[in-house]
Amino acid sequence: INPKECELSSEYLSDLEKILRFDLGHNGMTEAVPYLGKLEKLAHPGQWNTPASLLEWKDKGILYVVSSNVIGKTANFTLFSTTNQSIKALEGVPLTGQLSVDRQTIHKVADTIHTTLFGKEGIASRRFIFTRKIRDEKGWSHSYLVEADWDGANQKILVDSNHLVVTPCLIHPKSCLYVSYELGQPKIFISSLEGKGRQRITYLKGNQLTPAISPQRDRVAFINDSLGNPDLFLLEVGEDGVAKEPPRRIYTFPKATQASPSFSPDGKNLAFVSSKDGSTRIYLLKIPEKEANIRTLKPQLLTTHHREASAPCWSPDGTKIAFCAKGADNDRQIWVYDVEKKEERQLTFGTGDKENPTWAPNSLHLIFNARKGDETSDLYLMNLNQSEAISIVADAKQNRFPSW
Repeated sequence: INPKECELSSEYLSDLEKILRFDLGHNGMTEAVPYLGKLEKLAHPGQWNTPASLLEWKDKGILYVVSSNVIGKTANFTLFSTTNQSIKALEGVPLTGQLSVDRQTIHKVADTIHTTLFGKEGIASRRFIFTRKIRDEKGWSHSYLVEADWDGANQKILVDSNHLVVTPCLIHPKSCLYVSYELGQPKIFISSLEGKGRQRITYLKGNQLTPAISPQRDRVAFINDSLGNPDLFLLEVGEDGVAKEPPRRIYTFPKATQASPSFSPDGKNLAFVSSKDGSTRIYLLKIPEKEANIRTLKPQLLTTHHREASAPCWSPDGTKIAFCAKGADNDRQIWVYDVEKKEERQLTFGTGDKENPTWAPNSLHLIFNARKGDETSDLYLMNLNQSEAISIVADAKQNRFPSW
C-alpha cells in the first residue's frame, strides 16, 4: 500500500495490509506469497506485464497480484492476472482511520476479490460468536458471550454474566440462542446481538441444554431431562424465536443420554449424540411426525470407529458432519464424516483436546476450541484445503463453543 498523498500513517496502512494478507492467505483458495523485495517493486502499476515481470511471476508460481494505493482516506485496489494479463479494479473504497471499522472494509475487499476469482462469496466479512470464562482475583467465575471477526479480532462482548454461559447458537447476524445457569439449572435464552434484550424460549422444568436452530429458523432442537432422562426435544418457533406451541419429545432411550443435536440443511433430519449402545456415538434421526411413537424409532449409527464421539455439526451444504472424538493418543480430535461416501477423516492431530467444531457458511472452513490447560482454551481456524489450523483467539482464558 503506497502511503504517498495519504492522510493515514504508514503503520496504519501496514495494519490494513496484514488484514488483507490474512484474508487472502486463509480463504482456502489462495495463498499469500511471503514478502519479497523484488516482487514488491514489480507489483507497481506499469511494471506488472513487462516481459521481465511476467517471467518472475511464472518462476515464482504467482497467478495474481493485488496492488493498492491510498489517496487521502480513499483506497483503490487492482487485481492483475499474470496468466492472461487481465485487470480488475475496485476503486473509491472509503477508509475512516478507525481500525475496528476499516478492518471490516478490508474484509469486504477480500471477499470481493474472492468472488471475482472464483464466482463464490468469500467469508472474510463473516463474524462468529463464542463463550469466554475467566476467574477473577478472588477465584469467582465470570462468563461472556463474545462476537468476533472471522480472524478472531474486533471482539465485542454481547453478554456479561456472573453465571456460566455455554453452547451459543447463531440464528442470523442479529440474534442467537445460548444456555445460561443464572437460574440455577441451565435454561435456553434467545438474545439480540444488537443489545435489544433477550428472553427464555421455553419454560420447561429441568435442565435444557445444547440448542440448535434449523436453517429455516422455524425449529429449535435441544436436550431436556424434565421427564427423567436427557432426551431430544423439538420446539416450533416463529421468526422472532418465540415458541408457537409447547415443545415435544422426539427421541428417548432407556437409561441413555442424548446430547448435541445438529440440523441437516433441509431441516428434516438431526445428527445427535447418544449413549444408547454404550459409549457416546453420533446418530442420524429423521424428525418424526407429531403422532409418531418415538419409542419405536431407530436412528442410524454414523460413527463406528471412535470412542466418546460428541459435538456433531452438519455442514451447510449437507455433505459433511464435523465432530470430535478420542483418537489413538487419547486426546480428542476433530473428524469429518462424509455423508455421501460414509467415510470418516481425521482433521486435527497432536496433544490437547480439540472440541466443538462449527462450519462456516461456505462448508469449507471450521472453527474449534483446543484445550491448553484446566482453565485455558484457544480458538482455531482451519479449512479442508489447508490442513494447518491457525490460532485466532489465544488470551490465557477459556474460549469455547464457537458458532458461525
